[in-house]
Amino acid sequence: MKKKLSIFLIAIFIISLIGIYYLISYYSKNESLQSGNINSNNLFKIIPIENIDENKIAFNYLSKGMFTIDMSNNTTIANEAEYIIIGKVKSIDGVVNYNPSSKHYVMARTIGDIDVLQVLKGNIEETEIPFIRLGGTLPISEFEKSLYDEQITKMNLDKMTQEEKENLYVSEKSSEDINIEKDKTYLMYLNYSEDYERYNIRFMEYGLREIAEENLLNNINTSNTNQYGIIKVKNNKTGEYETLDSILPSSIINNDISK
Repeated sequence: MKKKLSIFLIAIFIISLIGIYYLISYYSKNESLQSGNINSNNLFKIIPIENIDENKIAFNYLSKGMFTIDMSNNTTIANEAEYIIIGKVKSIDGVVNYNPSSKHYVMARTIGDIDVLQVLKGNIEETEIPFIRLGGTLPISEFEKSLYDEQITKMNLDKMTQEEKENLYVSEKSSEDINIEKDKTYLMYLNYSEDYERYNIRFMEYGLREIAEENLLNNINTSNTNQYGIIKVKNNKTGEYETLDSILPSSIINNDISK
């Protein structure tokens, strides 16, 4: 009887040790993601980017993607977007480089919050929404996590010390894209990202276009049907400003006016 009891206690002890081992392994595996500011809904680390010394940006990593639509076509991207808004960037909170859904490291994405000034397409009831946008600046130590070994070698990152990697930065974005800036007002084309539980600003430089501040407040969210001919939006290719009615399809303008 005593022998059976001893075997039983030993078995319980071994099972307990295995359970503790797996718990420690789980938290150790996720320690790199849990060190820092963590999104409350999804497990990803927010990398702060405030006050980065421009002299510490070692290089710009410009990528060229393949897209299935012509993003330079205003009608095409307006139809593809779930939401189109006029919004002001309230905050830029940092950069993420990990997708909590696929559990893979990815290209840098900038996150923050937007004050919604006017919804032109779709239904957004909140006056403030969280955003995510492809591109951002991050330490080399984080940047290399999304690369293959061959890429790391080709870029000579394997020859850098860990200290250098942690103190030097990479600006990572699409080749002709623009940087999103705090306190600026933009025309934005969005969809909702389930992976990050944020509104994704789409279509690179075509989906984020600065709006001229003059006359904006007097012509936004009003019954003035001529607001679309007054509000001016920057063309990121030419640098010139164009009226909103020359950018948005008439179907969206007419639908917004009739609300």
